[in-house]
Amino acid sequence: MGKKLNIGSGNDYKEGFVNLDCNKNLKADIYANLEKKWPFPDNSFDYIYASNIIEHFENIHFICDELHRVAKNGAIIEIIVPHYTGRHAFKILQHKTYFGIGTFGDYTKESVERFYPIKFDVLKERLWFFRPRYRLSFINGFFNLSKKWMAISERFNPFGFDEIYYKLKVVK
Repeated sequence: MGKKLNIGSGNDYKEGFVNLDCNKNLKADIYANLEKKWPFPDNSFDYIYASNIIEHFENIHFICDELHRVAKNGAIIEIIVPHYTGRHAFKILQHKTYFGIGTFGDYTKESVERFYPIKFDVLKERLWFFRPRYRLSFINGFFNLSKKWMAISERFNPFGFDEIYYKLKVVK
């Protein structure tokens, strides 16, 4: 795999990645205001990892624009965010955007609205009742049996989901 970017590296500094964060109290390779143009040329990265960061931004469309801009055509972007039904989504005051199944649907070529010129292929969406590092994470498989079952689970699960995982492919 070519050049890799870890956005909002925070306490998850990754070797072999360019680690980007805005908080100078945390370890990163580059510090920048992520709500302004990122300090990278167009088409710089083959892989982008964003864990528990993009929910902190009000203008998610700008973040998607920047993800698309700095990624190469065909690049893979993995995003992990709190699910809108989860206990972490609303209890942290810095969270400004909320995510569920289909959140990135407007950015696909199948989108009926076609509001956004940038495009991603949504390769995978997964509901995480428990975060994968927890012992009971095997339960996650039950909620992800099919897209239809995911939609039913999202709508009727009374306990909420901790997180949602997206795997996107950049289309240019």
